[in-house]
Amino acid sequence: MDIKGPGLDTMLGMDASNVEIAILTENLRSMSTISEEVTTGMSKLSTTNKAAIRHIGPLMNTLRELKIKQGNLHAVESKVAEIKEYAKNIRQLDELLDADLLDAGITGVKQFIETLRKLRAIGSDMKQQGLGGYKALNRQLVEGMLSGDTLLKSDVLKRVSQLNGKDTKNIEEIRVEYEYLTRERDIDIDEQIMRERIGLLKRKMGSCAISTPKVNNDQNYIYDGGNSESFPVYIDKIKGMLSNELYFAELLGSYVNKYVSVVSFEIIGILNGIINFVEKRRTSYNTMYYELCDGANRFVGWLFEQHLVVDQTLQQLAAKCERDALNTFGEFFQYIRSKYEEMVVNVNSHETLNNTFMLISTRINNFSRLRDYQLQYISQITINEWLPVNLPNGFVAEKERSSDPLFLLGTFYSDAIEYSFYLLADKYRGKKADEEVGVILLFNLDGLQTLLEGKSLLKQILGQRGMDRYEKLKKKAMDRAVMQWSTLTARIMQASTLSGSNLSMSQKDLVKFIEEFNITFQELQTTFQRMDIPPYFRKQLVQDITKTLVPSYKIFHAYAGQTGGRSVAKHLTLTPSQLADELSKM
Repeated sequence: MDIKGPGLDTMLGMDASNVEIAILTENLRSMSTISEEVTTGMSKLSTTNKAAIRHIGPLMNTLRELKIKQGNLHAVESKVAEIKEYAKNIRQLDELLDADLLDAGITGVKQFIETLRKLRAIGSDMKQQGLGGYKALNRQLVEGMLSGDTLLKSDVLKRVSQLNGKDTKNIEEIRVEYEYLTRERDIDIDEQIMRERIGLLKRKMGSCAISTPKVNNDQNYIYDGGNSESFPVYIDKIKGMLSNELYFAELLGSYVNKYVSVVSFEIIGILNGIINFVEKRRTSYNTMYYELCDGANRFVGWLFEQHLVVDQTLQQLAAKCERDALNTFGEFFQYIRSKYEEMVVNVNSHETLNNTFMLISTRINNFSRLRDYQLQYISQITINEWLPVNLPNGFVAEKERSSDPLFLLGTFYSDAIEYSFYLLADKYRGKKADEEVGVILLFNLDGLQTLLEGKSLLKQILGQRGMDRYEKLKKKAMDRAVMQWSTLTARIMQASTLSGSNLSMSQKDLVKFIEEFNITFQELQTTFQRMDIPPYFRKQLVQDITKTLVPSYKIFHAYAGQTGGRSVAKHLTLTPSQLADELSKM
């Protein structure tokens, strides 16, 4: 140790203990200084530690965040792979949707729908996996699903518009698409389907719609059916269309009455149009009510059978048509009377075939062509209900009662013929001789005869009973045509009355009677030969005259010759055989 210095002497002069104390004191002082330095250092260290402790918390948090971020990074790396897989699947499914699967039949439709289900499943899965925030991917997914729904909806409507009849193939495809859209996607397309089908129905109805007939201006015309575009034919077409439509609508669970309402509205419009046409031309076209009633009742009845709503207006129109159809029978007799009321009798004319009678006979024949309809409607009325209150002289209404349609219709036509016959006779009553009237009646019956030959429909309707009534009319006409011959025969028979074994009249009266007979016979013979009589009836009349006159004359001739002797016999210019020969010449 360097002991040099100012305190060396002092130190040297001290004893050892003092030296030790001094050294100790110095050491203590040095130690105090070091302690202070240590204390100061520790104080500083303490302050530093507090600051470190203050900053350690955020640091630990940062470390924890780093660890979390590091974990998320690993999760994101995992999700990236999933997202890539989702994107790949979405792209593949989108490509499938663009592959015209809908044109591949029911298999393609089901595959298309299954593709849409997979897209929806991907969307749900992405949400569950927390990937809903990937906007581009989700947008692609949503657009794919919406595009698919739109395509599917469009395909349903396209198939619906093309559906024709009970097409089970298309129906199955439509049903699968319809169920998916309505049940799984909650898309309401009923109204669109119905609009599409109703529009198609209207177009089809328009293509087969009927119009009012072309007006026949012939005043004597009567509509006798046979129209290929009749109202019943139209209704059958509509029923077929609607039946297919109901089949289709029921498969989809739609409300079929909407279809029925549209169709009923169209039918009512057409029906009203034809009714208005008929009402303006009732005389010629009232028989159209048979067809209108038939068509309307067919449709209404079918709706009831199908348990569908029936339009009240349509029911009312059907009831009106039925009433008017029943009225045609009475109106026919009104027409006959009106024609005879219009008829003008020319006393000086030598007409044989009467235009009015033949016109009515032709109308009767044409009217009979509607037999099937008439059998249907006449069963709803009682016998003779068609007859007018005032009947012509000689007409006798049928007394037998029956509800058999064949009997009723046969009676109706027999009545019509007989009614016309007696009205014609009444028109000439007191204006022409009975023989002339009889010949006129025969002529007209002969004209009617041509309508009753062979397998005539009118003849079938009349039946045996009606033909018997017709034969009685001919007999009445023939009796009237030979009335003077009948009178001559009656006088011969009266002159043949015996008193004992001789004729009751005197010889003078007998000669006078014979001369009158000869003159009358020649006059009647000449008149008959000049008369224009139909060959069939002329032959029949001659036979009838011969059948009664010759036997009566033969008896008279025998008794006259016996009673009067030669003075009477010379006046008998004709023998019975000669009389017969003269008659045969007629």
